[in-house]
Amino acid sequence: MVVDPYKGTVVGDIANTPGVHGIALAQDLGKGFTSNGRENTVTVFDLKTLKETARIKLEGAENPDAILYDEAANGSSPSMGAARMPRPSMP
Repeated sequence: MVVDPYKGTVVGDIANTPGVHGIALAQDLGKGFTSNGRENTVTVFDLKTLKETARIKLEGAENPDAILYDEAANGSSPSMGAARMPRPSMP
């Protein structure tokens, strides 16, 4: 569920994010990322449409917990914090 923070109204939904723990927004790329703990995946979605554009399977991950995007890294990849978490490549 995506909520307008100023109006408190629901403006959309990012579907199929099982066990979502965190979200990172890459405004410069027009993309968002969620860490999906129950599925050990990252959902990549379009910031305008909120539609999924990619799903990254995190081999060897266990319940990814948080995600952040560092624009200073030139958009190379999102970084996540969790036990035994590999760094995914950007689609």
